[in-house]
Amino acid sequence: MRKSFSKCINIISILLVLLIQSCKKDKSNSLEGMGWVETKTFLQGAKANDQYAMLREKPAHQVKVDGFFIDITEVTNKQFKAFVNATGYLTIAERKIDWEEMKTQLPKGSP
Repeated sequence: MRKSFSKCINIISILLVLLIQSCKKDKSNSLEGMGWVETKTFLQGAKANDQYAMLREKPAHQVKVDGFFIDITEVTNKQFKAFVNATGYLTIAERKIDWEEMKTQLPKGSP
């Protein structure tokens, strides 16, 4: 289990590095302080013969990620706290549960 989790983290890290490296350097096509990540297709999942992979990681399949803007620097905890204090923002975990909204996400026929 630990080996599979480690592999998963490594794959995600590699993917993020590749996506960030693909950011356009041309400022005319991006917002200030942000880079554009091109649309990419990659192979997600475990190889068929990976004995440590969980069933949900198989089979490997092609996944397309649409292009998007991403900040070129990370947001620090201090910056996020300043943002929360200035705007009163509540994270999803801090918001009250809205049952009417929640039940729209349940599969049809759920009790």
